[in-house]
Amino acid sequence: MIIDLNHVNIVTEKVDETREFFERVLGLKAGYRPDFDFDGAWLYAGDKPVIHLQALASSKNRPAGAPIGLGALDHASFEVADIAVARARLEANAVTFRQTRSPDGRNDQIFFREPNGAVIELIARVA
Repeated sequence: MIIDLNHVNIVTEKVDETREFFERVLGLKAGYRPDFDFDGAWLYAGDKPVIHLQALASSKNRPAGAPIGLGALDHASFEVADIAVARARLEANAVTFRQTRSPDGRNDQIFFREPNGAVIELIARVA
């Protein structure tokens, strides 16, 4: 049934800071976004908008008073071609991360938090 990750939506008071973080740290690019009646940004990996940012004030899905960054979603995962390149980019941007290998030895994984507290995983297949 599911064939691919469409996007992850992050509700934030820090739309510009979060957009800049993902552009700088992961190389995503801000791009086309429909003319919604609220502030936000869409960040693209190639031609696919994988992260949607939505201004906190406009969120209709977040229960009133619910904290940011502590929802039921544990993390969003993105596959990368080269884990060493990803690690170097995180280090160059002073991003604190944890790196591990999956128990079956098939994947290298890096976990870190973006400015709103959401956990991001980068995963690369081990040759």
